[in-house]
Amino acid sequence: MKKLIEYIDGNEGEEEAIKLLCLHSKLPKRQQKLVFAKDEGKRKIILSTNLAESSVTIEDVVFVIDSGLARVVRFSPETNTNYFCTINASRANCLQRRGRAGRCQEGKYYLMVPKEKYDSYHEFNESALRNTTLYNVYLTIKALKLGDVEDFLGRAPYPPSSLRIVEARCKLQEIGALDVHDRLTALGRLLAEIPLEVDLGSALILSRLFGVHDHVIKLICNTQNAPWNLILEWKASEKIKELKNSYKKKIPTPSDHEVMKLVAEKFALLNEAEQRAFLKKYSLDGGAMWEAR
Repeated sequence: MKKLIEYIDGNEGEEEAIKLLCLHSKLPKRQQKLVFAKDEGKRKIILSTNLAESSVTIEDVVFVIDSGLARVVRFSPETNTNYFCTINASRANCLQRRGRAGRCQEGKYYLMVPKEKYDSYHEFNESALRNTTLYNVYLTIKALKLGDVEDFLGRAPYPPSSLRIVEARCKLQEIGALDVHDRLTALGRLLAEIPLEVDLGSALILSRLFGVHDHVIKLICNTQNAPWNLILEWKASEKIKELKNSYKKKIPTPSDHEVMKLVAEKFALLNEAEQRAFLKKYSLDGGAMWEAR
């Protein structure tokens, strides 16, 4: 998305003729609302993630240009974690995207792939149960006393493999959330109530025992909602790098988490006017900064 914005922004003489906007789930609500505003005399260009597929109707959209790609979460057995990757969209994705054009007036939809490639697309995307970690799902099933986990998940339309379920059980036993008899421990019951990945939830609980919970809470907030991931424009990325590099000089190890802790602490000490100036200088989101502090 950033590369596309850079390309469009690089066309000299077009600045006054277009209004360039982004739409994705990490944007603050007030920025998301800008895509609905009408601006007479300008062509509005909206660069969007899958968020625009079915949950948003923008009345003045006439053309939809579809890359034919999708950004999805996948599970890596090598690192035992979830990660984002880009894959071909499904035909169901493309159908939803086509529906964004001409919702309130006549419109056109352009899919930027050859027909032969489109014909090779799957009808639907694979189930998330098959492509993401099952740790939290496993914990929830145990906490709700829904019976044997493998039997319960086996009744899903697209169930995960037995190997994935065993891996989840072993991981939860390793961190102490399950005992050797596959029963929830006291730690497991706590983790099932915390809306975090099990590693982060475990770190939060242990940090309380070791008296470092204030520090760990800030690190977890930054991991989940880092303000420099919420910048409003791609141009601000250079400002964010400048900010991070200036703080990395003050710490012994080049840790983004430690940098964010220092930035949040500095932000909390500023008065209201200074906070506004700080947010504007580095194009940071105020809501995220308040959460991080």
